Amino acid sequence: MIHFVQELRKQCQDFATALLDHTRSSYELEVMLNHDPKGPAFEHGDRMSLNRLKLAIKYRQKKVLYVLTMYRYVLTKIATKHCNLT
Repeated sequence: MIHFVQELRKQCQDFATALLDHTRSSYELEVMLNHDPKGPAFEHGDRMSLNRLKLAIKYRQKKVLYVLTMYRYVLTKIATKHCNLT
């Protein structure tokens, strides 16, 4: 039973990571990270609750957190280069 749960956890982590890899814009990433199935749909400019990110932290989804950290790093580098802040 433990092996089954560990395998299921790995599959969920892989799925979440693959889903993040398919985002095409920062807006799509915002929508995914702020999704709340019980609340209204997230709109750009709304206060970010980061519900999905909080769940990833709660369930120790290290692979998902790593991908999000890399997205943040890359977006920061792009913004810095675009704004000539180097």
